[in-house]
Amino acid sequence: MVENTENLRAIILYRISTDRQDETLQINVCQKFCMDSKMIIVEEYREIDVSGFKTPLTQRVELLKILARADTKKDFDVLVVYLHDRLGRREDETPTIVPSLAKSGVRCFDATNRNEIKVDSHIDKLMNYMNSWTSEFESIKTSSRVKDGMATKNLTTNYTGGIPPYGYKLIYTDVVNSKGKIVTKLVASEYESEVVKKIFDLATNYNYGAIKISEYLNSNGYTNRPKSVLDKVNKIKTYKSVFFRSNSINRILHNSVYIGKKIYNKTNSERDKIINNAKSDWKQQPYNDELRLIDDATYEIANELISKRKRAKGDHVKTITNSGVLCSGLAYCVCGSKLKSDYSIKKYTKKNNDITISKTYRYICMDGSQNRKSHKDKYGTSIYYSAKKYDNFVEEMVIDEIEKINEEDGIQHILKNLDKDIKRVENQISSKKIDIMNFEKTITKFESLIDDSILNDKGSLDIYTNGIKRNIDKISLTNEEIILLECELENLYQKKETRKNDYKNIINFKARFKTSNFDKKKSMLSDVVKQVVFYNDTIDIIMDF
Repeated sequence: MVENTENLRAIILYRISTDRQDETLQINVCQKFCMDSKMIIVEEYREIDVSGFKTPLTQRVELLKILARADTKKDFDVLVVYLHDRLGRREDETPTIVPSLAKSGVRCFDATNRNEIKVDSHIDKLMNYMNSWTSEFESIKTSSRVKDGMATKNLTTNYTGGIPPYGYKLIYTDVVNSKGKIVTKLVASEYESEVVKKIFDLATNYNYGAIKISEYLNSNGYTNRPKSVLDKVNKIKTYKSVFFRSNSINRILHNSVYIGKKIYNKTNSERDKIINNAKSDWKQQPYNDELRLIDDATYEIANELISKRKRAKGDHVKTITNSGVLCSGLAYCVCGSKLKSDYSIKKYTKKNNDITISKTYRYICMDGSQNRKSHKDKYGTSIYYSAKKYDNFVEEMVIDEIEKINEEDGIQHILKNLDKDIKRVENQISSKKIDIMNFEKTITKFESLIDDSILNDKGSLDIYTNGIKRNIDKISLTNEEIILLECELENLYQKKETRKNDYKNIINFKARFKTSNFDKKKSMLSDVVKQVVFYNDTIDIIMDF
C-alpha cells in the first residue's frame, strides 16, 4: 500500500498503442487509485496510437510535456500510470524517465499494482531497468508471434489485417475462428473497383501518367476514399475528403492484388525503422480469383508504360507527354536532338466584340536555338516546326506504313525475341532440375556411407551427416530458384499472347485511329512509332514493330 500521498497533486498518463484500442480500463484504474490514495488529479494526458516499443522518447510528445512541466512549472507531485510499461517498452530509454522525474521532486506510481516506482537505491534502479527490459522483451515476443501468425495466414488466401487496398472492402463471413471471432475477407468495392478500372484504362489506352490521371479523376467528379481523423481528446472519429495524388495512383498501378496476386513481405519492421526488402525477397499469397479487377495484359501494359517513364538523367525515353502536339516524346530534329513543344496565344476580337483565343503549337529544337544560323546552314532547316503541318505528315505516313504490313510475317517477327527468352528460361529450369537429381544422388551416397560406417564401426559420422545437410539446403535453394523461373516463364507466355493481340490490333489501326480523340491518337502513335525525325518539309518515321 502506498504511503504519504494525501493531497498530492497528480498527473495521469494514459497510453494506448493503436487508435482501435480503448483506454477506458486505464482511466478507471488510475482514477480509482488516485481517489483511494487521496490524491488531487491536476490533469490527464493521453497518448493515442503511440507504441512504447517503436516510438522513441524524442517523439513521445505528451510524455515530453510532462517531463518539461516537472522541470519548469513544478505544479504537480505525482505521475500515475496504469502499468510500468505505459512509461515505455525500450530498455535503453525508459529507465531514464523515473530518475528524471525524481530529480524534479516528482514521484511515480503504478496504479494496477498499487506501488511506487522508486529509484532511491541501487536495487530500485535495477528493478526499474529489469521492468523496462522485460517490457521490451515482451514486445519482441509479441511481434514475433504476430509475424508467425501472419506468415501462416499468407500461405492461404485469408485476409491478414490492415487497411484494405483501394478498390476493396471488408465483409464478414460465416466462418468463426478458433478464438471465437468471425472471419472477415476482402471483396471488391462496387464504386472503388470501377475507379481502379478507370485508372488502368487511362494509363493503358490514353498513356496518361500518374499526375495526369490524378488531375483527370479530381476534375471529373471521382472521389477518393475519405480519411479518418481521430479527435484524441474527445475520442471521436471524423472523416475528411481526400484528393487523388500521383503517388497513390502509382501504388495502384504497381499493385498486383488487382490481378488476384497479393504480395507480402515487402518490408521488415524493426524497433526504430522499417526496412524495404529487395524485390527478390517479396512473397505472394496463393492466387485469388475473387480479388481480380484487371486482366493480366492490362496490368502488364500499365507497368511497362510506367517503366518507360523512368530514365537516368540525360537519357531520352519514348513516352508521350502532356502537350498539345501529336508526336510528344517521339519527335526528333534532323540534328539528332529531341524536340520540345510550346505554343503562342492570339486573341481575336469579332465584330460583335466577342473575344476568341487560339493556341498555335510548334516543335522546337533546343540544341539548335543556341545558334540558329549554324543549324540552318548545316541541316537546311529552321529550329521551329509547325505542329499542324508536321502532325498531318505523321498521320498520313503512319497509316501508309500500317497498310503495308503482312500480319503473319509481322507476328513472327515480334515474337522472335520472346521465343528466345522462353527457350532460355526453359533451359535454365531443366538445368536446375538436373542439379536437384545430382544433389539427391549425392545424398543417397552419403546415406550408404553412413550405413557402412555404422556396420563396420568406422568412427565419426559428422562428415557424412553434414554433407547430407548441405545437399538438402542446396535442393531447397534450387527449388526456390525454379519457382522464380517458372513465374518468369508464365509471364513470358502471357506477354507472348499479349503481343499477338497487340499486333492484330495494329492491323485495325487505321479505322480506330480516325475515330479516336486527340489523347487516344497520341497513345496509339506511341504504341506503333519508335521515333519521328523532322526535316525541312518532310519527315522520316521509324516504326516500333
